[in-house]
Amino acid sequence: MQLFPMQARAIESRRRGQRLVGPIDLTLEGQGATVVIGPNGAGKTTLLQLLHGTARLSAGRIDWACTTEEARHHQAFVFQRPVMLRRTVLENLIYPLRLRGVAKAQARLAAEEWAARVGLEPLLGRAAPVLSGGEQQKLALARALICKPKLLFLDEPCAALDGRATREIEAILQSAKSAGTRLILSTHDHGQARRLADDVLFLLGGRLHEAGPATMFFNRPETPEAQAFLRAALAMSGAAQAADVIKMAVTTSFNNSGLADVLLPQIAADLDLDVQLLVVGTGQAIKLGESGDVDAILVHSRKAEEAFVDAGFGSHRTEIMYNDFVFIGPKSDPAGIASSGAATEALSAIADKESDFVSRGDDSGTHKKELSLWGEAGLDPAEFGDWYNAVGAGMGAALNTASGMPAYVMSDRASWLNFGNKGDLALLYAGDPVLFNQYAYLPVNPERHGHVKNDLALKLEDWLTSDRAKALINDYKINGETLFVFNAEGAE
Repeated sequence: MQLFPMQARAIESRRRGQRLVGPIDLTLEGQGATVVIGPNGAGKTTLLQLLHGTARLSAGRIDWACTTEEARHHQAFVFQRPVMLRRTVLENLIYPLRLRGVAKAQARLAAEEWAARVGLEPLLGRAAPVLSGGEQQKLALARALICKPKLLFLDEPCAALDGRATREIEAILQSAKSAGTRLILSTHDHGQARRLADDVLFLLGGRLHEAGPATMFFNRPETPEAQAFLRAALAMSGAAQAADVIKMAVTTSFNNSGLADVLLPQIAADLDLDVQLLVVGTGQAIKLGESGDVDAILVHSRKAEEAFVDAGFGSHRTEIMYNDFVFIGPKSDPAGIASSGAATEALSAIADKESDFVSRGDDSGTHKKELSLWGEAGLDPAEFGDWYNAVGAGMGAALNTASGMPAYVMSDRASWLNFGNKGDLALLYAGDPVLFNQYAYLPVNPERHGHVKNDLALKLEDWLTSDRAKALINDYKINGETLFVFNAEGAE
């Protein structure tokens, strides 16, 4: 079966009337490695998601040499933060094959072979979540390649890895390319792009400014924008660079909603402030705040937030906006949760039927809420069987896993509405007041970490609680549905 050529015709991604990516016309053939390169905020990840089908097209179309359903069946996507099931390395590798109906003995042999290929054979019995970052990325690659995809998407696959781990990942990718797997990956690393790319797509401001063979791009770039980017002198090319920079840790659910793409350009315009986001779960965001690695955090777990302030790591807590959690599941609803009278009743029904359930499993605000609801239902996930799948990843990755199974999953409403790869999933239960989901902003305490930019954090807080922010947040909708409700009043 032929996937290629793939043709993207005038594709766009828009949110609240603002164009994030596009319009882009693009044709990709079926061999080699395409590297998507550009500065932060250029739209690299969004373009990958549009091509893969995990983000919705606002306009345009993507045509394959086969049906879209067949094309998606022969693709895989490796995220910047790899998704790890809370199982052993061996079980992580067996899992995708079993989903495709491969016999258990055959799946085990293939898993052992791929573990040896990527250097994980000595770790087959180890729990995947405790692996190092490089080991987890190798496992994620092996788990994707074990199903022999014709096309593999990778979003910044070496972003958080050291030099040795990066070289090992690149060797795996080169081997996969030699074996015939088509690669499309994003990177901000010029050296990596030169080493891996057969052709390059250069994005800036959501637009495709240059596309062509890698040797031509790196040696004789045609556009002034590409020339400036390669000289690392893109400071004033296309858009003014903010004079001040602040680092803020935010949750994956907030980032997946698309609201950041609306707020950040306006913040830059109003305050001349460049807000650099570190996208993690609530638990990790709080750790970043505790260590002083960010200037502020935006999270959604009140108990953890209050503990953060009480321990002196945060100067105060300011509520900004809220939405709600919802239960997503297969349209057939095998556990019958749609008729539940309460959130705990829905979870009990899933547990009684032992229907497949995907948990974030990443100490995020969503994960903390899910665990509290299981506890209120008198249930302990530690005692569940294989039907409970803790993936240790962000909201988008958890939804993707649930879509592929299909399985039940708890999501915030905004991430669900903005999720493009819904497949057989539907929103089945919502409305219990216990599913209320408050987001709060917490500046890191300058008395604990004197180097943090508290003046800029307070400047940002003033903007986030302003009428300008209120209008943008309340007006942000997808398909006519409001994603967040502004409720900022004052600091606590």
